[in-house]
Order: sequence, then structure tokens, then C-alpha cells
Amino acid sequence: MGWASFPASGRARAPRDVSIRLVIEDGYRFGGTWQFQATRVVQNCAVAFRTRFGIDLHVREYGNWRPGRGSATLGSLLSDLMAGIPPGGCDIVVGLLGPGRPAFGGSGISSYLDGYVLLNGGPACGATERLLTHELCHLFGARDLLEKGSVMGTKEPGRRFDDLTARVVTLNRDRVFDRRVFPVSVEALDEMTGLFRERAAKGLGEDDVLVMLSHLCQLKEDWAGGLDAMEEALRIHPDLDCFDRVLDGILFGDATEPSIRAYRETLLSERGYPELHIRLGLELLAGGFSEAAGTEFAKAIKADPGYSVASYDDQGLSTK
Repeated sequence: MGWASFPASGRARAPRDVSIRLVIEDGYRFGGTWQFQATRVVQNCAVAFRTRFGIDLHVREYGNWRPGRGSATLGSLLSDLMAGIPPGGCDIVVGLLGPGRPAFGGSGISSYLDGYVLLNGGPACGATERLLTHELCHLFGARDLLEKGSVMGTKEPGRRFDDLTARVVTLNRDRVFDRRVFPVSVEALDEMTGLFRERAAKGLGEDDVLVMLSHLCQLKEDWAGGLDAMEEALRIHPDLDCFDRVLDGILFGDATEPSIRAYRETLLSERGYPELHIRLGLELLAGGFSEAAGTEFAKAIKADPGYSVASYDDQGLSTK
């Protein structure tokens, strides 16, 4: 679905009250007194947000949650949480998993648009307070960084709010917690795009920054910028899980025929990166645009005749 931008408005100067619905997986008691223990974690995290950004985080409601049996990854568990636990009048939902679950390749996950956080309570969780602070920053627009000592750092993380994170969280301070609209104002959207574009231009290899930049470019209908950002993210991380979803937004988001607004115009350029052409071709094929898909498969082979997935040309076209 498309996301409407929240209308521009003046920025509130009073402290921002943000309520949390805290839910825990059935059977997990967080040391026997889970409400007390979990609330203390939230309160400790809240000190930094209140002091630095004027964001007053507090737990308003508690509850339990039983994940579906088919949920096996953090991503699927987050989807299960969002489907099964409504905000209930709160701004944010924070879910805690029990320690008996594996790490799933990560300790936490969040949805910026939806206002949900899920933490793995297992032994791989590490420092819960730092992890919760990290995921809450995601809800205020921050992204994973390769910056030592930063709360958003993915290598040698710390508790420091680096400059980019501080500026982005400040822009998102008064964000809307309503998935029907984009979280920030039109004015803040422009500023966020500029901040992430500046960061991406440093070439630090931060794929999460590029993914956010692509999303922001799409909101501004800058389809070429969105594709450029995702192409660079794909170079860094060829197996990026969200790539196809973001690419689908670039190709088909708000687009109508004829021919996806002339195939988004910019996508016909000779980009020369085989993996991108393959992914483009598969998305187009899934959308019923077999001729455009064939063009992309041909570009992939031309860019690298020995490319290991060039055989997708025949596989893809045979499924049309």
C-alpha cells in the first residue's frame, strides 16, 4: 500500500509522551517478576530518551502473547506479534520472547512504520537495555551503522548517540504512530532524505542506510534515486532480505499502465550490474511483464556472460 505523508506542522516543544504496551511470550516470566523487571529495563532506557530528546517513554499496559506454531524467524514472529497484539491505545508495542528460542540470526527486530519492537530474550540477547534502546531508536527513524561505540552500531556497539542518529531521532521526535500515514511531516521527510543521502555518499558500506534512503526517495517519487540506493545496497549485501519488497515498491508503487509509466523511464538504462537485472527481471515477470523481464535477463547476460544465475533467463521465461 502507498504511504501518505503526514502534513507539515509546527514542532511541539513540550515533552513528548510515548506509551508502550509491553507483552511477553506465554511461559516466560523474566526472572519470576517479569512486569517489574521488564518495566525497569524500559525505565532505564527512557532516561536517555527523556534527557536527550524530550521523549517520555512509559509502560501503560501489560499482556501475554502466544506466537503461532509456524513462526520460526524473528521476521515471522514480528509479523505474528503485529497480527495478534493490537496497540490497544498505546503508541508502541514491545514484545519479549522467552530464552528457550534460538537467536534467529539476531537479537531484536522492529518496524518503523508500525511502531512494533520484538526482542529475543535468549542468551544471545546480550545487554537488554542497550538492545531495547537500539530498537526504539529504529522506531524514531535511526538505522544500523558501522560506527564504533554508537547505540546503532552493528560492530562494537555502545551507548553513544552518534550525530546522525541524534539528528534523525530529533526529526522523528513528534512522529505519528498511525500506520495509515508516514510517521513524519513533509518537512521532516525532506530533511531525513538529505541526512541519509549525505551519509550514503560517504561510502561506508552501510546497507541499512541505503535501504532507508531508497524508501524515502520513493515517497518523494524519486524512482531513479530509489533504485540507485537499492543497487548500492545490493552490491554490499547481495542477499538483502528486503530487496524484492523495496524493488516492488519502485516498480509498481503508485504506478499505473501504460507499461508501468514507461517502465519507470530510468529502469531502461544500461546499469551493468547483473544481479540487479536478474532481480528486476524476476519482479517484472511476477508482475506479468514478461517482455520487460526478458530485456532485464538479457542485460544480465550481457553484463556478465559467465554470471552464475544467468540461467534464470530460461527458467524465468519458461514460467510465464
